[in-house]
Amino acid sequence: RNWDAFSSTTAYRETRKTLYRNQDGFCAYCESHLPWDEEHDEPRKGCVRIEHFHAKADPDPTHNWMLDWKNIMMVCMASGKGDARRCDARKEDVQNGVFHVDDVPPGYVFEGYILNPYEMPRECLFKFDEATGELTPDVTVCNQVAVSGNKHATTEILVDRTIQVLNLNSKVLCRQRKVV
Repeated sequence: RNWDAFSSTTAYRETRKTLYRNQDGFCAYCESHLPWDEEHDEPRKGCVRIEHFHAKADPDPTHNWMLDWKNIMMVCMASGKGDARRCDARKEDVQNGVFHVDDVPPGYVFEGYILNPYEMPRECLFKFDEATGELTPDVTVCNQVAVSGNKHATTEILVDRTIQVLNLNSKVLCRQRKVV
C-alpha cells in the first residue's frame, strides 16, 4: 500500500539484496563501495538504502513511482554536512529547495535534469583528474553524444549538473577516487 508498509516485509529485504547484487555492491550515483553485513547476509543497515530516482512521494495518480523497479536503486546513505553530504542527501537537498543548482528546479522530477544511472549512454561522459580526484564533463565526448530527454542546452551541461546535484566532487569522494 505504501513504502513504510513495504519496507517492513521480507520482499523489501530481498529487494535490497537483489539491487545490491545487480549493482555489484556499488552506489548507483557515486560508485562508492556499499558495505555488506556478513552476519545478517544483507546490505548494512544505516549505510545503504534504496533510492528512488523519481521521488516516491510524487502524487502522480497514473504511476506508482514507489514500487517501479526501474526507479529504485541502492545508494550510500547520507553522512556529514555541507561538502561532505553524500549523493542521495544532496539530491534531496536540491529536491527540497535547500540547495540550488542552476537550471535544476526543486521538486520531484529529475528526469532530464541529471543523468539517470539506468539510462546512461555507453560512452563515458566524465573526465577524471588524477591529481585532484575530481570529475568534470568530457567536453569532446559530450559534444558527440545526445542524451534522450536532456532538458539542458547541451550534454556537457547535463553532466555538469549531475555532478553538482549528486555532489560527486565532494572532498570525501575525491579522496576515495585518488586512492583508487
